[in-house]
Amino acid sequence: TKTPLYTGQPITAKIGMKEGLEGGEKFEVLEQLMNPETGSIEYKKKGTITVNKKFIWDNRYNGSEVLDTEVKATTFKGGKNYYSGMLIRQLK
Repeated sequence: TKTPLYTGQPITAKIGMKEGLEGGEKFEVLEQLMNPETGSIEYKKKGTITVNKKFIWDNRYNGSEVLDTEVKATTFKGGKNYYSGMLIRQLK
């Protein structure tokens, strides 16, 4: 799974149960940088984050309507100085 961060503080992303998250999964945080010599886009690893079991978004079909929850994005633990738009990629 690859997706951009939705917010940096707290660390959230718009992925959830539909993507198979159960809590404890690890993701690496990547920052997009432009190489000044070639003009190409490169990604630099900035750290790792872990899914918080207590705040997983139920984005399955009618999932949040049935449970009537306020969680609209999955929250992660670990790291700091992350910002909206940074790419996260699930580690195996």
